[in-house]
Amino acid sequence: MLVVRFYHALLGLKICSPHTCFYFFSHIIFSMVGSLPVYVWGSDLVSNQTLLKMVATPQIVGRDVVNIASQTSDLVAYYENISASVYLITVHNQDTSASPTGVGSAVAVNKNQLLTNCHIFGKKIELDGNIVKVIKKNSPVMNGKLIYKHSESDRCILEVDGYITPVRAIRSVSSLRVGERVYTIGNPKGFVDAFAEGLISAIKPSKKTGITLLSTTGIAKGSSGGALFDARGNLIGITTAVISDAPHLSLVIPAESFFSE
Repeated sequence: MLVVRFYHALLGLKICSPHTCFYFFSHIIFSMVGSLPVYVWGSDLVSNQTLLKMVATPQIVGRDVVNIASQTSDLVAYYENISASVYLITVHNQDTSASPTGVGSAVAVNKNQLLTNCHIFGKKIELDGNIVKVIKKNSPVMNGKLIYKHSESDRCILEVDGYITPVRAIRSVSSLRVGERVYTIGNPKGFVDAFAEGLISAIKPSKKTGITLLSTTGIAKGSSGGALFDARGNLIGITTAVISDAPHLSLVIPAESFFSE
């Protein structure tokens, strides 16, 4: 309304003609509208187009950047590098002094957004109904906000009020092969940034996420939302669950699937 009043005021002062003023202000209005993010709020799913506006997608790389037969020679240096992108998250009700209602991990994919699992937040998960703390050793505790959720496929995305260290790149799921050596970082049972080594043991089609991965890097409570990396430190996926009668195996959601419907 303020723009419309300004338009009529300029006409009254005869600074521009009706046609010229209309063209000028139409251009301003459409430029403003075009620059605004378009959010489609639904009960659970945000559209793919909207999600890509909300989350800055990191580089997605293919198989050509990885020698699948190679092994990481200096695991200490490798661990220090990849662990920087994995965070501990705690979920609280209104009273943050009480014990958290959920504990898990999350992986930074850009300077202020992280991928994680929805089940960490419990059954009644809401975009604005959780108090989330994002924690890294020797760093200030940050506040997190849930900006995307798809509970059915267990894919959630957090945004934080501070700077975080993103992964170097995401590995394309189509380039993965059974037998590749992989590494996990998570926060199981109170152990912060726990490190494990294993293999991709199976790749299976999934209706929910396109592909589900199985790895021999078993996980425990607290590792949900953690990271699975390849030998070059590219993020492969988010460690999600264990098989009840095979605890040495873990189910992994490909990181690439977080950026598609």
